[in-house]
Parts: sequence; C-alpha cells; structure tokens
Amino acid sequence: MNGAEVRVLREALGLSPKWVAARLGLASDRHLRAVEAGEAPASVRMVALLHELEARAEAEVEEALATVFEEAGVDEYDEDALEQLAEADWPTIEVPRLDLDGDEFPAGWYRAIAARVRWELGARCWVEYLRADDDARLNPHVIYGDAALEPAYPS
Repeated sequence: MNGAEVRVLREALGLSPKWVAARLGLASDRHLRAVEAGEAPASVRMVALLHELEARAEAEVEEALATVFEEAGVDEYDEDALEQLAEADWPTIEVPRLDLDGDEFPAGWYRAIAARVRWELGARCWVEYLRADDDARLNPHVIYGDAALEPAYPS
C-alpha cells in the first residue's frame, strides 16, 4: 500500500493521523505523515490496521442498511427497495458533532459511516447531529420514524 492509498483510506474512514498513530502505538503521527507523503514505506501493521478498520466499517454500513430496510418492511436491498423508501419514511442517522470522551472511535468515524450509508441509500436518509439532551455516551444510531433502532455502529 503506497502513501496515497494510506491517506485516502484513512480519510475515507474519518480518522485523523493522530488517531491512527495512537492505535499503532506510535508516540506521534510523524511516521504516518511520512508514509502518506511517500517518504517512508507503510508497515505491515499499518496496512493490517487500515484493512481491519475498512472491513469493520463495511460491516457496520451493511448492518445499518439491513436495519433500515428491515424497519421499512423491505425484504431485499436493491434499486426497487430504494424507491420504496418514500421521503417521509427516510431514516435519520444521528452522528456526534465532536469526539466523545472515552469512545472507541472519533466523531469523524461515525460521520464517515453515515456518509457511506447515505451514499448507499442514494441520499434517501437524513443525517443529524446527536441532540444535546441525548446521553453523551450513546453511539450514533439510526432512527426510523419515531422509534430509535439499536446502534448500527461500534458498541
């Protein structure tokens, strides 16, 4: 994986260089920035972490989509299913505005997941920030109608 690929994947996952460096056990993000600039090779550990995170993100997107369609009473995800989501029935995905203390992932991760779900739904969903009166530890979740669904993101 070259530096451009590392950066594109990291950014697509909504992760900062500092966050990834900390996950790799690095004292600073200097080495990661050097990799992204093409000045150093990506380590096997770095590539493995990014692939693991990419797979986890994909699984969370698929889980969120399954939840949306299940709640909408749609059996199978395809173009016809998308057409069945009338605007009034569009789900709302709530995401944090800022990083939550003690959370496994930064706010950018959740926003990146929400963006991928939105893209898969052909923009047939709403994305909103968590309300101030919500529990600060609540992971972003999909709301369908008036009922909040189980969290579709990391638990």
